[in-house]
Amino acid sequence: IHTMQVVSSVATLPKLSASTLCFSRGEGDLLLCVMNNKENTLLALEWESNNKAGIEKGGVHQVLAIAAHPDEEVIVTCGYKHIKFWKLDKGHMFPTNGSFGAGKPQTLLNIDFTREEEDGVRAFTLTGAQNGCIYIWREHVLDRTIVAHSGPILDMFMTGVSLAVALVPEGLPAVVTITLALGIRAMVRRHVLLRR
Repeated sequence: IHTMQVVSSVATLPKLSASTLCFSRGEGDLLLCVMNNKENTLLALEWESNNKAGIEKGGVHQVLAIAAHPDEEVIVTCGYKHIKFWKLDKGHMFPTNGSFGAGKPQTLLNIDFTREEEDGVRAFTLTGAQNGCIYIWREHVLDRTIVAHSGPILDMFMTGVSLAVALVPEGLPAVVTITLALGIRAMVRRHVLLRR
């Protein structure tokens, strides 16, 4: 990492770019990515040998995030009003759709996990939604919902990125501009500022 040398060059699918990616847990030998095409193709590559470990169509709904579950056997994708839990087996990936129960499916923006407990309790999957809620998943079923705040979870991410960029003096003007723009957008939403 300190030398910034290229370790490996990975070929995905011809004429396609990856829209989101991550490494597998454990040994980190797989590069998992969602391709930017109509089918949102999910691709698992052995990045050191550049061999395809699995490929599958992800579906028509846009995929916004991918993450490898601590279980090491499960890959989680989420996006426009869906979440899927994938198992990789012998070159194929098998999805299980997440169940929102009686609730309305939401657009999920990001994925994280709790730690596994010593008593064998499997890690929970956490997703941040566009409506400001954090969804907690046990296996592929929604366990509970926490209302985090009134805006998208993405706003929290932007604030974190802004603070990180602000540590570099050259980034301060960009942070101030973004912060003012977000503030004005919130004021317009509450009809404090009127446009003519």
